[in-house]
Amino acid sequence: MRTTLLTKAFTIGLMTVSSLTVGSMFAARSAEAVSLTLNGTGFTEIETVGAGGAGVYGLEARGGNNQLNGDWEVGVGERTSSPGNFNQGQFVWGDGPTPLTDFQLTWLPNVGITTNIGGTVVSWDDSDWQVGDAIRIVTKRQAILNLTEVDGQAVTYNLGNSSNDIFEYYITGNSLLDGWTLTGHIGVTGGLGSKHEVLIKAGNFAQPVPAPAAGLPALIGMGIAITRQKKQSGVSSLNG
Repeated sequence: MRTTLLTKAFTIGLMTVSSLTVGSMFAARSAEAVSLTLNGTGFTEIETVGAGGAGVYGLEARGGNNQLNGDWEVGVGERTSSPGNFNQGQFVWGDGPTPLTDFQLTWLPNVGITTNIGGTVVSWDDSDWQVGDAIRIVTKRQAILNLTEVDGQAVTYNLGNSSNDIFEYYITGNSLLDGWTLTGHIGVTGGLGSKHEVLIKAGNFAQPVPAPAAGLPALIGMGIAITRQKKQSGVSSLNG
């Protein structure tokens, strides 16, 4: 959808799985690492569905009703369990999470979200939608999402499995801030409503506070802070 003239490295933990360097004739920029982690500490969703609200702000690929007409669901929108807040397509997953089906999802700020699962395309256009520096992916029970590309870069992210476990994954990196596309394969066991599903949301990780510079400048700053604290102690006691 767009050409990104950046240097990107994709890592899982401490292991680099793929990297690509693209030279730019306009400017040289440092690498922007994107990593996959199980640690969601500090993650905040861009939007939530509200207190007591059911559903997902993003993609919810559900096992669905498992009726004879193949009413097994793929939904995208603001609240994927509340009528009028999402668009839905029907996709017959099958009796188990395999074989896997082609998958692609694009999330753009001020535009919305579009997903293509096995040729079934569902989108939700909303000019208020935003992206962050992180993507949250949940695989519930018998659901698998294998990603081969994140934002145009080759990766090998095999998420979820065919057991009854629930997993949460987080992909994070500054290069996601202008929007992103996930490409790969998906499989969900059909039926049982939301028991088996893949959920995808956008969000941000809290940025750590920079450490003070080492050496004399840090000591000078500390002295200024102590002096100000002493000067303001009388005022604080009056207001406290």
